[in-house]
This record gives sequence, C-alpha cells and structure tokens, in this order.
Amino acid sequence: MACELRIFESKLEKSYSLIKKELFSKINKNSKVLEIGPGTGVNFKYYPKKLKLIVIEPNKLLHARLHKNALSSGIQLKILSESSEHLPFSNAKFNFVISTLVLCSVHNLHHTLNEIKRVLKDRGKFLFIEHVLDEHNSLRRITQNIASNRLWRFFGDNCHPNRRLKKAIQSAEFKKLQVKEYLQEGLGLLGRIIKSHIVGSATK
Repeated sequence: MACELRIFESKLEKSYSLIKKELFSKINKNSKVLEIGPGTGVNFKYYPKKLKLIVIEPNKLLHARLHKNALSSGIQLKILSESSEHLPFSNAKFNFVISTLVLCSVHNLHHTLNEIKRVLKDRGKFLFIEHVLDEHNSLRRITQNIASNRLWRFFGDNCHPNRRLKKAIQSAEFKKLQVKEYLQEGLGLLGRIIKSHIVGSATK
C-alpha cells in the first residue's frame, strides 16, 4: 500500500476486509504470487498459510515489519527492493500479481502494467484494488484534480488521486478484464477525496 493510506493502513483495513477476502479467494498455497508495494503487509492475513510470497517493496524501513507480519500470518516471504517498472523476473513466472492502493503512486504507470503482464503466466491474473479519478461525481473529480499537487504527493508517497486507472489497465490489453467501480466507505474525512475505487482482475 504505497499511497497516503499507508500511514493509517492498520486502522483502515477493516474497511477493505470483505472485498479482499473475495478477491484473493482463488489463491492457494501452491500459487506463485507476487505482491507489489505491500506496505506493512496488511494483505498477508488473506493469503493461505505456507504460501511462498515474493514482494516488491523499495522502502527498506518497512522490511522488518513485513517479516514480522509474514511470520504471524504463516507465510514464507521474500522481499526485493527493486522498482515495479523493472521487475527482476523472467517472463511468465507468476500465477497472480497483487496490487492494492499502489498504482496511484508508481512513477511510470505504463511500464508497471507492462511488467505485471510480462511476468504473469498464460491465464495468470492481476488482482487489484485501487482508488481512481471519480468519473461520475464532478465535485469529487475537481477536488481530486486540485489535490494532485506536489504537497499531496510529498505527504502521500507520490500518490496521484486523479489517475484514470481503469482506462490504463484496459490499455494494457489483457485477454480478459473484470472490473467493478464502487465508493469505498470508512476512510475518514481525508479519505473522501479518494473514495472512488475499482476492484477486479485482469487475465493474461
């Protein structure tokens, strides 16, 4: 979780619990899984025990917390500090790639999505939950565009609240895309700016 929600992620996790349980339900302990930007590891409890998980987390200050949460969740963890724009893996390596509240903050969205697709196996799935530009509520959309400034990005770990991520994922030309738009509740006053979300899967 690389956006500003990372600061409060443990408190806000209950808001995402049900949707994550459903999204990750098809992952089994033998799946090859890569998670991008796991933050402190709030997703770990949704993975099956004994899963061998690889994560990309450039922030080394979070690595100790990640190992601790992996241990308590019963998963085997390997942490790499590389960039999501240049994943250090061969083609077609993973059954699943996971991104939750991360694509708002990557430096090159196009390269990141291409890399995710590259490292997925044939029929592998990219699973995502992301906050996005609100295409339906003009007031929130205006607020998101105003908020997408240097100050917000500085305190939000490069978060851009006005990215059209659904369109970006569509442009990556996965074979099958299932995506749902919804308004995420329980994010507090500041969270109203990023209330518009998408959740879904993209199959290679």
